Amino acid sequence: MKYLKKIFESFNELSKEEILDNFLSINDELGDPTINTSKYGKLIKWRISWQFINLSHLQPLEKVADIIKNLGELIIDIQSAASRFEEYNINISLSDKLIIEITPKESGEESFEFIRNYDFRVLNLNKAEIERFFRSRGVDVLNWEETFDEANEKGDVEITLSSNDGNAITGFKNIFTQELNRKEEDIHREYQCSGSGNYLTIYSTEEKAYVALV
Repeated sequence: MKYLKKIFESFNELSKEEILDNFLSINDELGDPTINTSKYGKLIKWRISWQFINLSHLQPLEKVADIIKNLGELIIDIQSAASRFEEYNINISLSDKLIIEITPKESGEESFEFIRNYDFRVLNLNKAEIERFFRSRGVDVLNWEETFDEANEKGDVEITLSSNDGNAITGFKNIFTQELNRKEEDIHREYQCSGSGNYLTIYSTEEKAYVALV
């Protein structure tokens, strides 16, 4: 227990200044990033993003070659910085932005609350908690999508996972159902969760009912 406490204390000590210092070479190349934080169990998840050059349209070969060369150097810098965050998982994405996400490997919290609240026909789901649950099972969330059916005034949430892990999906559905049952007096519509392959859908069986991510 003392060892775990020490780990969690080291998590909490991670600061904006430490992150900027570790990614200084990227800041020199791309400029100052935007840094956002969100709760991750009892700890904090960091999301750092830099503006990057859009490669989706035609450009001179020499210019693109230089960009790709610089990108390779940036990846090496990211790997070097990641090696100093031993208690964290590092994920990146690249489009017109370079985004680095720094997530604690341990969240300091074993329970989960997927439902943030129910507000006037809308079931608001805690996006961070859902992500934390699946990551604790070794599964990443690849995509979130909120869909709307205007004719029936309904809205669903569709989640794409990195793998078809039946145990993780079943575990999520069980906790979600238990939470719905505990809060049934406050929730005035019927909601369900279904899974197929590496996809999950959270929806209402009634009209004029919505599911949203917060």
